[in-house]
Amino acid sequence: MSPAISHPYRLVLFQGAAVVMLLGGSVLMPPADGAMLLVPLTAERAATIVDLALDHGARIGGLGPLPGTLIVRGERARLFRPLLASGVLAVAAPGIWCGR
Repeated sequence: MSPAISHPYRLVLFQGAAVVMLLGGSVLMPPADGAMLLVPLTAERAATIVDLALDHGARIGGLGPLPGTLIVRGERARLFRPLLASGVLAVAAPGIWCGR
């Protein structure tokens, strides 16, 4: 008997994990243009997060819900990769954090 036939639950688990990862990624992916939460990945970046955001065209919206985080508005194409390379992660910011 083949392991694939005797253990069909592996395929179901794999498919379930793939769906969870895709949904999680789509929820966290910042919008093409709009509100984003900037999360510094190091203590050094927390100290320079405002300058980094402004240097890449972001408009400051306020402090984020976690220490060192910042809510900004901007374009994902201008912010996401350069900030990630600098040690700052940009994720989608829920509307409630942005005054909506």
